Amino acid sequence: MIIRHSKIGRAPPPPVAKAPSSPPGKQTACVITCHNYGRYLAQCVDSCLRQTTPFAHVIVVDDASTDNTRQVAAAYARRGVRYLRTEFRNYSLARNAGYKALPPSSHVLFVDADNWLVDNYVEVLHRGFVNSNIGACYGNLLHYRDNRALGLSKSVRACKEGWLEHANMADACSLMRCEAFEQAGMWSEGGTVMSDWSLWLRFRRMGWKMQFCPDAILNYRIHGQQMSVEWRTDPRKVVEAAPKESALIALVTLFSGRTWALASYTRFLRDLEWNRTNVVVVAVDNSGNADFSRRLKTMLDDSGYVHILVPDATRAVAGVPSERFAADPRLRQRYNHQLAVQMARLYAVARQFVPAAATHVWTIEDDIEPPPDALKHLIFGLYRFQQAGMIGGLARSRFGARWIAWDNGTPFEAPAPGDYKEATETGFLCALFPRSVWDALAFKPGPGVPEGNVAYDHTACRDIRALGRRVLISGSVRCKHWQQDGTFV
Repeated sequence: MIIRHSKIGRAPPPPVAKAPSSPPGKQTACVITCHNYGRYLAQCVDSCLRQTTPFAHVIVVDDASTDNTRQVAAAYARRGVRYLRTEFRNYSLARNAGYKALPPSSHVLFVDADNWLVDNYVEVLHRGFVNSNIGACYGNLLHYRDNRALGLSKSVRACKEGWLEHANMADACSLMRCEAFEQAGMWSEGGTVMSDWSLWLRFRRMGWKMQFCPDAILNYRIHGQQMSVEWRTDPRKVVEAAPKESALIALVTLFSGRTWALASYTRFLRDLEWNRTNVVVVAVDNSGNADFSRRLKTMLDDSGYVHILVPDATRAVAGVPSERFAADPRLRQRYNHQLAVQMARLYAVARQFVPAAATHVWTIEDDIEPPPDALKHLIFGLYRFQQAGMIGGLARSRFGARWIAWDNGTPFEAPAPGDYKEATETGFLCALFPRSVWDALAFKPGPGVPEGNVAYDHTACRDIRALGRRVLISGSVRCKHWQQDGTFV
C-alpha cells in the first residue's frame, strides 16, 4: 500500500481563517475524496472554500486516480488545500486516510468530489448541534444530472425514532463531531456498500443522535460512475453489508428446561451466517433445574457469543415444570391463561436485559432451528417494507399439518421463497423486531387463534398493527421445529 502526503507547490499556504460562528477552540475539517473525478473537482473545492462558515482545514484525497486530479488539486495549494495520494481504490479507506492526515478538529465533513455544497451548507449544519448528544447533522440532497436540477432526494428525511432500523436516510456528507466519528470506529474498512448507513448504525449503538437540517443543501450529481449504482441494482447487497456489519442484534430465547433441544440450538448458533460479534444472546432460564442450568451455561460459554443468562424459576402453575407444557397440549389447554400470563411475564423479564445499544430484537424459541441465512432474509424484509413492525419465519405445528401463523383466523398459506406475506397473528418462534417496535410493546395475554385461546404473541401482533405497522412472514425462513424423539416437523 502506497500513501504519499504532500502540499503541491513550493510556497507555504496561508492559514485558513477559523469559522467565526464556531465556538472558541473549535475547528471544522473537510475531506474531499476523488477517484478519477478530476473534471468535477474544481467545482467541489470552490464550493468548500466559499463556505460562509469557513473550514479550518481542507484536504483532497486522490485515491488512485489516472486522470488530471493531481493537476486540478495543485491549483488550490496556495489557498491552503492539502493533497494526499493513496492507492486504496476504496473510498472508505481514502476518507479515513484523509482524516488522519489532518490536525485534530472538533467537526469533520466528508465530500465526494463529484458533488458540491451550497455556500451556507456548513453554517446551517453547525446550527443543528443544539445539544451535546447530537453526533451528526445532515442536510437535503438536490439531485443533478448533466448540470440540470432534478429535485430533492426522496430518501432523505427527518430523523425519527427507529428510522435506522429500516434504511439509511442521511448522506455521507454529514457534519460530524470528531469524537463521535472516532468512537464509532470511523469509516468501515470492511466494505463499501452503504458505508454511510453502516456508520450511522454504529453512531446509534454508541448513543449518538442524528439531526436533520433541511435548509442545508448538498448538490448531488447523478452519473454512471457512481458506486451506488451497484447496490441500487441489487438491493440485497445492502443487508449483506451495512446491517450485517454494524447493526446489533439481541437474540432473545426463553429456555424451559428441555435438555433435548440444546443440541439444535447449539447448532443454530454455530451455523448462523452473521457477524457474531454483533449478536448478543439474552437467555432466560425458566427451568428451575440445576443440571439443565449448568448445561445451558456451558453451551452459551462455549458458543463464542456475548451472552446474558437470566435465571427465573417462577412457575406458571405451582408444581408443574415449565418443560411439561411444551410436551402436553392438554396441559396447555387446561392452563391456557396462566401459561399466557407466564410467557408474557418472561418476555417482559427478558426486555430488561436487552442491551441499550441493540438495534433489533430477534426472538427464537428453544426448540426452533432457523436456517443459517435467516437473518439476511429477516433484515431485508425490514429494509424492503419500511412499515414492517415484525418479520417472522415459518415453522409447522407439532399438533397439526399447518404453519404457526394465521390470516384473519384462517390457516396461513406460506409465501414462496424470496417473497413476504402479511399475517394477522403468528408466534415469537422466529421473529425479528425493529428495536423501536419491541420497546413499544407491553407483553400481556389476550384473545388468540383458534377462538377461545389466550395468547401473548397474538396480542403483540395486534398491538403492532395498531401502531400502523405490518406483521410479515418471510417465505425463505423455514425453520425446523424439533421434537423430543429427535425428529422435526
